[in-house]
Amino acid sequence: MKNRKKIITPLMKDREKIIAPIFGLVVGILVSSILLLMWGSSPLKAFEGLYLGSIGSLGAISNTIINAIPLIIGGLAVIISYKSGIFNVGVEGQLFFGAMGGAVIATLPMFQDLPPFISIPLSILVAMIFGAILGAIPGYLKAYRGINEVVVTMLLNYIVIFFLSQQVQPGGLLHQPGVTANQSGPIHEGMQLPKVFPEVLTNVHFGLIIALILVVIVWFVMSRTSIGFKMKAIGLNPKASEYAGMSMSFIQTNVMILSGALAGLAGAIEILGYHYRLVENFSLGIGYNAIAVALLAGLSPIGVILSALFFGALQAGNNTMQIVASVPESFTKLVQGVVVFFVIAGAVLPNIVSKKITMRRLAIEAREKNQLKEGQEDA
Repeated sequence: MKNRKKIITPLMKDREKIIAPIFGLVVGILVSSILLLMWGSSPLKAFEGLYLGSIGSLGAISNTIINAIPLIIGGLAVIISYKSGIFNVGVEGQLFFGAMGGAVIATLPMFQDLPPFISIPLSILVAMIFGAILGAIPGYLKAYRGINEVVVTMLLNYIVIFFLSQQVQPGGLLHQPGVTANQSGPIHEGMQLPKVFPEVLTNVHFGLIIALILVVIVWFVMSRTSIGFKMKAIGLNPKASEYAGMSMSFIQTNVMILSGALAGLAGAIEILGYHYRLVENFSLGIGYNAIAVALLAGLSPIGVILSALFFGALQAGNNTMQIVASVPESFTKLVQGVVVFFVIAGAVLPNIVSKKITMRRLAIEAREKNQLKEGQEDA
C-alpha cells in the first residue's frame, strides 16, 4: 500500500503541473473576454486575430519562434540563478549590454574584413563577456557584501539601457553617420545568422539551434552533474551547504556571471539573427518576460521551450489582434497581460499553497511530539 502511494503521489503532482496552468489560461481568457466586451469589442474576433498572428500560417509560426528564441535563452539565465538562490532581475540590462558588445564587432569598420566563421563567434563571445561583466557586479555584491541583488540589477538595467541609447544617438560610438534615427549601421555582410528552414519558416535563424542546445546543456548540468547539485543545494539550504564544505559566495558569484553571459548571448542573437543592427530600445521587455517564462516553466530547462513559445505567440499575434478586433495596442497588451498573469498564477500558486500546507503540517506534528514528550515527563 505504501509503495502504491509513492507511485500515485508523483503522478498526481505531475498532473497538477499540467492542469493548473491550463486552468489559469481558461480563467485568463474569460477575464480578458469580459474586458474586451466592456471595451465594446468582440472577444471571438480578438482571439481569432491572436490565433492568425501567432500560428495561423507558416509566416505567423515563424514570427512566434523568432520571438521565443531570446526568451528561451533568457529563461535559462533566470533558472540557473534562481536555482542557486539569486533572483536575477538584470537579464534585461545584461541582454542590452551583450547586444551592444556584439554590435561593436558586427558594425564597426575595423572588423568588416573578418571572415564569417571568425566574426560571428567573436561577436557572440564579446556579447557574452559583456553580459557576464554585468552579471558579475550584482553577483559579487550579493555573495561577498550581502547587498540585495534585486536592487542592484534593477538599477543596472536603467543605467545600461540609457547608456546604449546614448551610444546609438548622433555623436555616439555606434551611431550610423548621416542618419537621424537612433541606431547603429547595419551589421557587416556575412555576419547574419544563417536561416534554419529558409523554404518553410523563412525568418527562423540559427539562434533556434543554439537555444535548443543550451536547453539540453543546462538540463544536463543541473540534473546530472555535481556542479548542478551544488547550485541547487545552495539555493535550497545555504547554511547546510556551507557546513558540507561548499563555498556559497564563490558559487553564487560564478552563477551570476554565467547567467549574465547567457543573457548577453541572447542580445547578440537578436542583433545577428533578427534586427541586423543595434536600435534604441530594440528589445524592451524581453528580460522581464524571461522571468515570467522561467516561472511558468516551473524553473524547468525543458519546460522553458513551451513557456517561451507561449509568450512568443502572444507577441506575434499582437498586431493582428489590433487589426481584427479594432482595439489599440495598449489594450491588446492589457489583454495579453491578464492571460499571462492567470497562467503564471495557475502554475505557481499550487506550489506555494502546497509548501504552506506542508510547513503547517510539520509544525503541528512537531507541537504534538513536544506535548507528548512533556506528558511523558510529567508522568
